[in-house]
Amino acid sequence: MNAHQILSVAVRLIAIWLFLYALSNITGTYIQTSKLGAANALQPILWSLGLIVLICSLLWIFPSFIARKILPHIS
Repeated sequence: MNAHQILSVAVRLIAIWLFLYALSNITGTYIQTSKLGAANALQPILWSLGLIVLICSLLWIFPSFIARKILPHIS
């Protein structure tokens, strides 16, 4: 495996980690705000979840593009 392939795998692993980390934090935030009785807290939580899903899906779909931008092309 060359450096671009290794970095592509690392980018996908970061996408998985980011999704799981954000999902646990968003779930905890929702539980805490629902205990406090905040009725309008669901919309920002859903927006942040949507943003995290978008970022993670872009990291998952385009890891080679990100690796090429980070590492220079070596001939």
